Amino acid sequence: MKKSKKLIKNERSNKPVIFNDNGIKDFDELKASSVVMIAYASEKIKEGLAALYCAISCQLKEKYEEGEVHSVRWEGSGQKFTKGYPGGFFPNAMIIDLWMYQRNQHTKVFLKKGTIQLCGMPTKEAGEKIANRITEIINQASEYINKLSTDIAYRQQFQEASSWLIDNSLGPEGDIIESFFLKNDSEFGNMKICKKVTVPLLKLPAINSVPEKFKDILKDLYDRCDDLECSIVPHKALIARINSLLSYSKMVDNYHVTNVGICSFIYDYNIGMMIDRYTMEQKMKSLGYDTYYPNDCSSYVLIHIISNLKFNVDELVRKDKSGLEKFKFYPFGAVRHTGPSIDLMRDSYTKIMNDLYKMRDQIKI
Repeated sequence: MKKSKKLIKNERSNKPVIFNDNGIKDFDELKASSVVMIAYASEKIKEGLAALYCAISCQLKEKYEEGEVHSVRWEGSGQKFTKGYPGGFFPNAMIIDLWMYQRNQHTKVFLKKGTIQLCGMPTKEAGEKIANRITEIINQASEYINKLSTDIAYRQQFQEASSWLIDNSLGPEGDIIESFFLKNDSEFGNMKICKKVTVPLLKLPAINSVPEKFKDILKDLYDRCDDLECSIVPHKALIARINSLLSYSKMVDNYHVTNVGICSFIYDYNIGMMIDRYTMEQKMKSLGYDTYYPNDCSSYVLIHIISNLKFNVDELVRKDKSGLEKFKFYPFGAVRHTGPSIDLMRDSYTKIMNDLYKMRDQIKI
């Protein structure tokens, strides 16, 4: 679908234009759009992940307070679990989205590895604060599990309250879609089978209808099961969640951040004109650049570059220590530049953009 001139103008106005009559804008005049960071936790959590997932408080609201979680997603035991708003999954990570700095902050918590990936952080200082907030959330969930396992009186009260809840949350029967993997020895591997089944549905009673002696315990549990009220859920989902909370006996006591490092910087800007991507890709390739433009499946031209500048490899908190940078050029002039170091990115930006500026009349649409 063709974009209107007004929409194109709006897209350009949101990002700094780097081409002008005198050449290109100096890199130091630009600001990073976001920073991807890695935080290292004090320990690795390899067991009890299902219980930990169930214990994290996550309530669906129209407006969130600073630091509140609004989505938790976890893929475990071949199944995918979601609390809050639906979204993508990432293998081996518990994805926690929370509201901080007036926006959603997306984090991937690799509990078994002891690392936290912080995506799109506004600044390094903000990333450190968000990483510490994630460890607070993990500790609060751990305290809840530890209390259930060590406080005998509280555990007994919880079992009585949850038994009452299970008996009084049985709703009408309804249809849901269940999926399971059918073992298959063929070259295609296991097959995922989906089928519609009729099962008893969950209907949680209002908290004001709960017996007084169970109110405090069930209100706390409701905070961790708020997502079960927002869609068609089988009654057995509540039973599974309660069983998970009671099944694990000991979680971490003091989960905290030991170090935070920057993985990469992201810069977004605009060259201020529409570009002929095919011509641009061919001309940049002729200058020796590593270019990629799969016209049939992508809207952008991709350029990979490694700066000739020397840098301290130990400063890179990432697997790839080569200093590789990526430039993505979109048809309406938008550019996304990703790299591991400001100094490297300044050098690459100056080189590529000067070459591009010289050919601007040949690639302009």
